[in-house]
Amino acid sequence: MSSYETLTLTVAILSFIAAAGAAIYAGKAIERATAANKISEASLRFQVLVPALTEYMSADMYICISQLWSFYKIDPATLQERYKSQRMIDAQNGSGLSGADYVEFARGTIDYSRRKVGQFYGMLTSIYDEGGSQRKWIYTYWRKRELQIIPNIIIPLEEALSESIATPASKPANDRLLRLFNDCPS
Repeated sequence: MSSYETLTLTVAILSFIAAAGAAIYAGKAIERATAANKISEASLRFQVLVPALTEYMSADMYICISQLWSFYKIDPATLQERYKSQRMIDAQNGSGLSGADYVEFARGTIDYSRRKVGQFYGMLTSIYDEGGSQRKWIYTYWRKRELQIIPNIIIPLEEALSESIATPASKPANDRLLRLFNDCPS
């Protein structure tokens, strides 16, 4: 074997060893990246979903959701008209109040419940839109039963509100809410 062939073989063997070392290092880097991703997802769960769960489990949210379902069950066919009428009645009744008295009064209105629950589900929709594991987490805690309030109550009340204040309802926002509901597996 000539010295040129020996040199070529030596360089090839060293290149092979270097490539194997790089592959091993890359494999370890992928393992570290995967572990970091899992830690990041767990952190996100606590940064976003735990506060959402805490809000959802609050007494105020429970009262608002219960109030909306009670209002709905009176007569689902007239939900929007009754809402518009109740908003007017509440505006008249609250017009003479101020400060803490007004805040206390407003918390008992159907409009407050619509706003609080609607904005909560809007926030969940934003988490859902991020995709990935967040969707799985959302549907772990909020099933079809809990999300049924979206098409039955929230969207119809948002549409009624838009009629009341002569401002078009946000079709993209309502479509996003419906997607959160429709994509729910159970």
